[in-house]
Amino acid sequence: MNNDVKLTTTPIEEKPNESPRSKWPKMIQKLFIWPPLLPDENEEDFEELFDSFVKAVGAETVIEFYQAYDVAILTWEIQRYQHTRMKLIGNHTRQAVKNTFETMLTDQSPVAAEAIVKHDTATKTERFFSDPRFRAQAVAEFDQVDYSIEAATFALALPEIVAIERLIASAQKRLLSFLNNLEKRCATRAEKLGATAAKATGDTAKP
Repeated sequence: MNNDVKLTTTPIEEKPNESPRSKWPKMIQKLFIWPPLLPDENEEDFEELFDSFVKAVGAETVIEFYQAYDVAILTWEIQRYQHTRMKLIGNHTRQAVKNTFETMLTDQSPVAAEAIVKHDTATKTERFFSDPRFRAQAVAEFDQVDYSIEAATFALALPEIVAIERLIASAQKRLLSFLNNLEKRCATRAEKLGATAAKATGDTAKP
């Protein structure tokens, strides 16, 4: 079977509530029965991303549909890693706040009992995330003594951020390699595909 053949079916006029996948080759439609998504990821968003690549290159052959699918997966992976990076930073914020309060309380009362410092630290940390006024006051106090929650959070998250950055760089490299190979096949379509991928991932690099 030669997959590198243009589809012979006549395009069907899209209806308002019609799924884009109805116009894809059946073997491509089967890929979406079990899409490579995590439980909390939206299947419709992934389908829309894939369809945007299909339209960007005007995919006509089965091979082109498969290539668009591979690009969609790589782009989705990059987006996933970027979201994970932000979540990691957010997850370390509470610990950074706790550490900052503990350091400040210890500096302010060097002879205070450890149990008292820990109790006050826990109380202030809880108020920081539940009381907007207290949070604003605390941030102002942090600034006065050159304590930065952002810097402390980043320092805590840095090892994990480095790992995520490596995954992003690897996925972007694979995506760029794929686009370069596709360019040999269809230069104009590859250019459109690269622009669409860059827009979706926030990456300005071009093949």
